[in-house]
Amino acid sequence: MTHLKAGRDVTVLADCLEVPAIGLLPVNAFVLHAAEPVVVDTGLGLPDRDFLELLGSAVDPADVRWIWLTHPDRDHTGGLFALLEAAPRARVVTTFVGAGIMSTERPLPLDRVFLLNPGSPWTSATARSRRSGHRSTTAP
Repeated sequence: MTHLKAGRDVTVLADCLEVPAIGLLPVNAFVLHAAEPVVVDTGLGLPDRDFLELLGSAVDPADVRWIWLTHPDRDHTGGLFALLEAAPRARVVTTFVGAGIMSTERPLPLDRVFLLNPGSPWTSATARSRRSGHRSTTAP
């Protein structure tokens, strides 16, 4: 596991999983450095991996405000629950189906979930306004 800068505002948290007789499966997560830091995917979550330690090399986990999950496969959600504990103000951005799938492992705190339909635009400002009860009639 290592981290790489992919520009001024993006850090790649690079990992891979050995698949016997096939090779290596790359498993990357990303940190979008912004006023409200976003973590895109949360890695493998295997006993020999410490996603939070790697994340901490890029951003203080307590500063994370958004956890964007591209999809609910285990290689993208492995560190989710540890990150939710370490980032008490973070909310998970996912779909209705994604929230359901992730809740089969253990209950996902629904008050910390921002549901988004596939293909819908998202910004942290849109999410904050929807959380406060305001609805925008135009895309951000």
